[in-house]
Order: sequence, then C-alpha cells, then structure tokens
Amino acid sequence: MQPDDDTSNPQWFHSLLQGVLHELALMNKQIARWRSAPADSIVGAWAPLLHEKLKAIETSLRQVTPGIESADRIPNLTSIGDSTSDACEPASRERTLAERIAETEKAAIASVLKTTRGNVTRTAVILDMSRTSLYTKIKEYGLPYS
Repeated sequence: MQPDDDTSNPQWFHSLLQGVLHELALMNKQIARWRSAPADSIVGAWAPLLHEKLKAIETSLRQVTPGIESADRIPNLTSIGDSTSDACEPASRERTLAERIAETEKAAIASVLKTTRGNVTRTAVILDMSRTSLYTKIKEYGLPYS
C-alpha cells in the first residue's frame, strides 16, 4: 500500500501546486491592500528577485509537468478562488502575474538607475542582483543607462 503523499503520483503534485498557488493568492491579496510609500519601496526593491525566482519555478514546472509553456499558463494569483474558470487560464481582463511583476521590475530598475545616475554597478548592488543580470534586464526592458 502506498502512502497518500506519494510524490510519484501526478495527482499529488497537482494538489500540492494548487495549495501553494492558493496560499500565494491570499498573500497577494493582502499585499495589494498595502498602500504606502514604504510598502511600495519594499515591493519595488524585491520585484527583480521575485521575477528571477518565478522564472526558476517556471523552469522547474516545465521539467516536471508537460504542457506548461510559459508563466502565462500559471494562473493569475489574484483570481484564484474567486472564479470557477479553468485554473490554468489567466483572467482575460486582468494582467497575468508575470506581466505585473515584469512591469514592477522595470519600474524598480528604472527608478534605481535614475537615482544612481545610470551607474549600473551601484544599481545592481542596491537591487541585490548581479551586473550581468541587470544588464540583461536593462536590454530586455529597453532602459537607458550611462
């Protein structure tokens, strides 16, 4: 007899993933209610790191779950539990989590670049990311720098 949490069972993985996504949705709703300069600064500073972590999660999901092609296939976390639509489809009227994170990440990088007068090394230190990653993001978002 196999235990209920048999990790080789695809249903176990699906249940685990749904539970994690539900918890993230609840946290996202709480964070969305924060409306203050300090909260915006914290969220902005962590956006690049969060984006990198989500990319790593997406890569891992693609390796263990056939059919997941991009972060757009991961459900919009603000809509989990609020609708009866397919859990793998993002809400069409709302931006996906990946789009919102990318937008926040771009704004955070642009803001810090402006503060440091385009100094990429200082910007990378402030955002706690490597210069290589920062250059990649600058190119990806088409941001100006010195």
